[in-house]
Formats: sequence, structure tokens, C-alpha cells
Amino acid sequence: MASLIAAMTFVFSPATAGASTALCGTTITVNTTLTEDVGPCPADGIEIGANNITLNLGGHTVFGTPTPGDGLGVWAQNKTGITVRSGTVRDFDAGVVFDHVTNGLITQVVVRDNIGEQSDEFSTDFGDGILLFESSNNRVIQNMADHNGPFDGIGLLGNSDNNLIQANVSQNNNLTFERPGHGTPGDLVQEDDGIRLETTGNAANHRSPNFNTVTGNTLRSNGLDGIAVFAFADDNQITNNVFEHNGYEGNARRGDGIHIFGRVMRTTVTGNRVTNNARNGIRIDPTVANPVPALNNVITRNVAVNNAASPGLDPGFDLSDGNRFCDSNTWTQNSHFTEDDPGSDCLN
Repeated sequence: MASLIAAMTFVFSPATAGASTALCGTTITVNTTLTEDVGPCPADGIEIGANNITLNLGGHTVFGTPTPGDGLGVWAQNKTGITVRSGTVRDFDAGVVFDHVTNGLITQVVVRDNIGEQSDEFSTDFGDGILLFESSNNRVIQNMADHNGPFDGIGLLGNSDNNLIQANVSQNNNLTFERPGHGTPGDLVQEDDGIRLETTGNAANHRSPNFNTVTGNTLRSNGLDGIAVFAFADDNQITNNVFEHNGYEGNARRGDGIHIFGRVMRTTVTGNRVTNNARNGIRIDPTVANPVPALNNVITRNVAVNNAASPGLDPGFDLSDGNRFCDSNTWTQNSHFTEDDPGSDCLN
């Protein structure tokens, strides 16, 4: 069957030097390799509209405009076997988006300056470099997510399970936004994470990213947390990553290298290097909104040193567990200098 799949190469007569708008807003249904840049696109860039399609950017750029409301750069919905590779996607509300996509691959893509506007006056639905929404069994490998937001460089949202997030660099994702309908217009909020595993819905009806592996990534200089694992996101593995210099731009709180919220269960955090983050290195944190403890998580063989570099109003530590006596969380064989005191010496 592979021999029956057409391969299409687009050759443009560029409207501007080295770029064309010919593919802006179009849907491709055959394997496609770009030969020139695509843009500026005033709305969506390129949609992938059939199963088992590869979009090879060919080292080129798909780009929107610097203003909000440009939509999605490269995206697929309700598909399987999609590959996006080898180029740059920038200046959209989100860079590369898999929406209900399975068995896909995003690799060797630079997603930069993809910014969704969130304010009392205007909002888009996005604010991510790479986003997997309700998408499982995908691989996100060897990408660069730089200066996207205001939510994340790489995001897994809703029931996005069994994905592999490997060998990416997510950095400088530090955009602020106005919280729509809250506070005084113009007040800015910092929630931008390097990687974000976030649940949708509520406690009674939640959809959460589970059984994902985040390994071998570098998360640095992000506005809030290097990685944030939200309530109900269970059974994830965070292994052999580097977290450095995150969290210096948080306003409600400074950020952590690894932040695990309350109600998270059975997450494994092992072999990571976590240094020079603003508040905590590794933090398990039941909050006012989620006071239920995070349980049965294992944090082992990490190097967490020189954190709490700029903790703000809150104290910061290399290791911190907001559960009294750590409850059923296991902390073992971690190298660190400082730790909080949840009631006994259970952090080690």
C-alpha cells in the first residue's frame, strides 16, 4: 500500500523573497515536502486532512503574523499516523497541534513565538508551542520550543495518554497574560511552563494525561515551572531530564523545576538534574484548590541542588513535599542540599 501513497512537492512563485502564501489555510491529503517558506498566514497555516500523512517542512518555515488570532500553524484532527518533521513553525496562536490524533510523530521542528492572546478584551483558545489535545500514543522527539505561551512550550491536555516526550529543548516560554474576567485589566499573570500535563474538567468528570514518559529533555528559563503535573495526571514518568533556571518570572509565586500538584498519583521522578530554579527544585504541592494529597509518587536518584535562587515571598528548597510526613510518597537516594520539614525526615 505504501507505493500507492502519492508524494507531492510544492514549488512556489514567491510573493515575497523565499516565501509564498499558496498553502496558507489549505488541507493536505498526500505526503508533502515543502520547497519554500509558507506565509505570512493571517489565519491557520496547514491542516493535515488524511491518515498516515507526512508533512516534511524540508528545513523551511510556516509562519503567521506577529498579531494574535492567526490560528494554528500545523495541525491535524481526528487522524492517525501523522508525521510533522524538519522545519520551523512560528507566529501562530499555537505551533503544531494534534487534536484527537493517535500514533503520530513530531520531530526536529522548531516552534517559536507562537503566542495565544488571553485578555479581558480578546482571547484565543491556544498559547502553546506543541500541543497534544486528547491525543495518545504519539511521539514528540528532538524539537525546540522557544518563546511560546502564555501556557507552555509543550503541552499535553485532557486524555492524552501513553505519549513519549523525548530529547526536546523547551526554553524561554515566559509570556504573561491578562486573566479574562479577573482583576484589573492590564494586570498580568505568569503561568508559562516548559512542559505542562494538564487535566480538563473537574474532580467529578476529569480528563487527564496519564501514562506518559517525559525523558531526556532540557527545560530552562521558562517563566513558571520547568514541568507542571496537574491534579489527576497519574502514572507518568519524568526521567533523565535537565531543569535549570526556571520560575524567575512568576508573579503569584516563583516557579519550580518539577512541580507536582495535589491529587497526582503514582508518578515516577528519577534521574533528573534540577538546578538553579527560582523556588523549589522538586515540589509535591497540595494547594488550596487541590488540598487532597498527592500519593504513591516515587522521587528517586535525582540531583537537586542550588535551588531557591529567588523564591519570592515563599520559602524554597531543593526538595519539598507539602504532605505531612510525606504520606505515601517515597523520596530516596536524591542528592540535595536543602529540604523542607513536612513533619519527619522523609525527604532523602
